[in-house]
Amino acid sequence: MALISSLIILTIAIWVSFVVRVTKLAWIKKWTHILTLGYAIPGAIIAVCILIPFTSWSIHINEIFNLRWGLFLNQLFITLIFAYLLRFFAVGYNGIDSSYEKISRSIDESAEILGLSKLKILFRVHLANLKPALLASFLMLFIDILKELPLTLILRPFNFDTLATKTYELAGDEMLEESAWPALIIVLVGASISYLLKRVIK
Repeated sequence: MALISSLIILTIAIWVSFVVRVTKLAWIKKWTHILTLGYAIPGAIIAVCILIPFTSWSIHINEIFNLRWGLFLNQLFITLIFAYLLRFFAVGYNGIDSSYEKISRSIDESAEILGLSKLKILFRVHLANLKPALLASFLMLFIDILKELPLTLILRPFNFDTLATKTYELAGDEMLEESAWPALIIVLVGASISYLLKRVIK
């Protein structure tokens, strides 16, 4: 979940940053800043806010296609991934946006003179310059999603556990010895990624 969600959030963050840079429209930048506010909101609140509409949509989808999948969007992890997007979009976007500002606009102008379209400039020029920022943002997203508990606990599909939810459940049942293993995995993975992140920043 951490891997898939991080890649999706990072892809959207790259596209939004690119659109903000190319269009220069003030209202797009304002909406982007609103999206980044999700990082300041507790995960449980975001989960409750999106649970009602996604549950309603799941029921309608089941009725339209005559399905018996329960909460359809939850079972496909769509609700959970969307919640991660709202919660952690700022993590992916801010790092990319700050790196974008370091790329001179004269580079874009030179690429256009050489006949590159805006999309080719994104793939052949911008992404090449954003590689360190992309890797750093991906690692930060991965850590945050890996250890996210309240949001995942509320929106996860039935019979699905992450390391964080498994640790919480076992500790809640006072099975402290068993809960140590998933907790230890979170610490080891987080520490390894933090080390990689430090190397990337250097």
